[in-house]
Amino acid sequence: MRKKLGWRFGIIIAAVLLTFWYIYPTFKWASLDKSEREALMDQYRLYDSEHPNPSFGEEIGTYFKRWYQGDKTKALNLGLDLQGGMHLVLQVDSDAAITNELVRLKNNLRKYFIDNGVIVGSMTVQNQRIVIPLSGSSSAEVEKAVDDFAENLLNVTAFENRVLVSLPEDRVEGIRSMSVKQALETIRNRIDEFGVAEPIIQRQGDDRIVVQLPGVEDPDRVKDLLGRTAQLSFHIVVAGPAPRENLLAQYNQNLPSNTFLAPLRGQRERGQELYYLLQREAPVTGADLTDARISQDELGAPAVNFQLNRAGGVAFGKLTEANINKQLAIVLDEEVESAPTIRSRITTNGQITGSFTPQEVEDLAIALRSGALPAPVNIIEQRTVGPTLGIESINEGFKAAVLSLIIVSLFMIVYYRTAGAIADLALFMNIFMLLAFLSYFRATLTLPGIGGLILTIGMAVDANVLVFERIREELKKGKTLRSAVDTGYSKAFLTILDANVTTLITGAVLFQFGTGPVRGFAVVLCVGILISMFTALFVTRTIFNLLTQRKWLKKINMMQVMGETHLAFIPRRFVAIGVSLVAIVIGMGTFAVRGDDNFGIDFTQGTILQVRFDNPVTTGEVRNALTSGGLGETIVQQYGSPRDILIRTSLESVNGDQSEEKGTAALVGEKIEEILRQNLNNPFEVERTEEVGAAMSADLRNKAVLSILYSAIGILIYISLRFEFRFALGAVVAVFHDVLITMGALALAGREIQLPVVAALLTIFGYSINDTIVVFDRIRENMRLRRGQDFKKLVDSSINETLSRTIITALTTMFAVVVLYFVGSEVTRDFAFALFFGIAVGTYSSIFIASPILIFWQDLFGRGRLRSTEQKPQKRKNALKV
Repeated sequence: MRKKLGWRFGIIIAAVLLTFWYIYPTFKWASLDKSEREALMDQYRLYDSEHPNPSFGEEIGTYFKRWYQGDKTKALNLGLDLQGGMHLVLQVDSDAAITNELVRLKNNLRKYFIDNGVIVGSMTVQNQRIVIPLSGSSSAEVEKAVDDFAENLLNVTAFENRVLVSLPEDRVEGIRSMSVKQALETIRNRIDEFGVAEPIIQRQGDDRIVVQLPGVEDPDRVKDLLGRTAQLSFHIVVAGPAPRENLLAQYNQNLPSNTFLAPLRGQRERGQELYYLLQREAPVTGADLTDARISQDELGAPAVNFQLNRAGGVAFGKLTEANINKQLAIVLDEEVESAPTIRSRITTNGQITGSFTPQEVEDLAIALRSGALPAPVNIIEQRTVGPTLGIESINEGFKAAVLSLIIVSLFMIVYYRTAGAIADLALFMNIFMLLAFLSYFRATLTLPGIGGLILTIGMAVDANVLVFERIREELKKGKTLRSAVDTGYSKAFLTILDANVTTLITGAVLFQFGTGPVRGFAVVLCVGILISMFTALFVTRTIFNLLTQRKWLKKINMMQVMGETHLAFIPRRFVAIGVSLVAIVIGMGTFAVRGDDNFGIDFTQGTILQVRFDNPVTTGEVRNALTSGGLGETIVQQYGSPRDILIRTSLESVNGDQSEEKGTAALVGEKIEEILRQNLNNPFEVERTEEVGAAMSADLRNKAVLSILYSAIGILIYISLRFEFRFALGAVVAVFHDVLITMGALALAGREIQLPVVAALLTIFGYSINDTIVVFDRIRENMRLRRGQDFKKLVDSSINETLSRTIITALTTMFAVVVLYFVGSEVTRDFAFALFFGIAVGTYSSIFIASPILIFWQDLFGRGRLRSTEQKPQKRKNALKV
């Protein structure tokens, strides 16, 4: 036995040392103020630049030194909602990339037709096809010319008096995929040039890119930089600048062939719109650029110097030499930046001038250096959190976690005495190991993640409660302490395993279908469950074995508020089911009446701003200011203190139906800020911004429904394999009962369903199943041990035998959730509210919903099987081994 304990303590000591090793940098980094952190990071960057190829000894020395001093790269990574920053979801308009390719082909085809004497009308690109009107040449001649030009790699068909040219399907898919890849690389280059520390840039799905930028203080500048296509081209000016109507009148409303109109940048804001008439052909484009740097023009104004590659230089030289004393328009994203007069031949170097600010010049140089986006990108989701709000979230989350830990720990000591103290030791080890795991794998701790951490505190003691209640039962049978401990752990093991696996299923589904902070919650929940099984089953048992082996612990005293009960639950099942049905009808009826008001910004497109004013302000003052500024239907709420206001508006209230047509977020936060500054004499700071477009909200709704559906299917399959289908059916009916009642409670309380609330609903799935499995496991055990007993009485007695554990587990988890509600931030209140009702209803449904399902199933299908089972002699091999 001593040898066995030796390797067990070896594993525990190793786990403690690794925990300390990986968690120390987090605590060290957290103890430094902002100036100390910046100085340390500057010191590290300087050392790395001076030692590009360090020796093995230098690397080892540097690693240990930075570990001791504090290194952000080894510390726990905080989510944007905790440290401030910006989260964007960009959607690449891959259709535009296809159109751009067709336009390029059309221009090349035009040149080929001219060179080969093929006469056609004015070619256009429509519906992803090149439309070639027939003129002097026949359709057969045009088709042959296209095939010769493209080497039979284009789809060519004749239709009436036109020839239609389109790209093959495989080429279309290739362009779509490549446009997203190129956009991802271009955006990564721009962000790297911008200088954001530790950005996250990932592809999501077929045409989306997720960008997370911690610590960004100028979100508007970032959005402008990332959204700029930066397609640069040079065109000879035919006429202008002049109003559009004047230019059209000059040519009798018919522009010359191979020309187009382009607006002069910055004129719309000044109340006038001037246009240039430009030649269509652009011999030199941004694709020929090799470099772009900030400079000054002849008058000292900000400008951008650019350099072309060899081919671009040759083409630029020919273009400028042939057009001396003419204007050359520099066009960026279909707007004329400037149109200087060509004085001499220019080859590889040039300058872009205009009415730029220093910041605009810097961003333009970054965009040009990083390359043009292959297609426009639309921002379909934006979430911005200010650094002040992030710090407050950390402080509130930390307070809630510490208070939850203290309350749960004190309860365990008071109720279970020495055993409770051992459980608390495992609980503290659980928390620190969880933080160390997150630090080692550079996982991100988010605000819902802190909620998951607090929930883990409440649920982590569940396994210990199961074991302790089993030990109590064995002691009542007259067993020795050592035998009772061994039997308690053995009998509780499978119950704990089944309960935690079902919770892991919901956590895994939540991670798969969740986004951003919700994924952080899923990671914390899943890892917390795995670690709690190690601490509750391995660590505490090792300590108990040591204490009983050395005879340092000869007796365990436990408080028992609830003794042996013989309550008649099953006879009252019809009353309970009736109450549940009434609660569901009232709650879901309210849910149906509220309609879209049930859903938060995540599931309904629109914009939310959390604003903190310098002085107290009323919702009426803010609402009047927004109405005066022309904003449509807007919801204004007090959010926390009298200085904090939450503003929510739909996209249509600002842009009508335009945003819906685009399918993107209208990004109206800037307009709301502008209206408030103009109409309120009260300085303010935007603490948080969330903008979700129609495409993103629909996607999030689908993912929420799928996550609940797949969780139910996974649980149904697992319980069917571990128990029987009737047990699985009872468990799934119970969890849907819990979710429906919780959703009804949210509707009655006027709260919104957002992504954290979906996380709470899925957690209720796991918690309710956890509670139900404990009861089912006792029912299954008693079915083996008490053959011949009436099934209803067997179920009733099994519920009574596990009632103490059920109530204690619910209480400890409730402690943590209540603390999270009252001490945590406003953002986590809806999450805690949903969990509170879910836990209460989950405890109730394990008794009055899940268990009666077994009775109904037995009455319908199991009569014959039950009689035959009662006649069989009891087989010893079916008993649990001790």
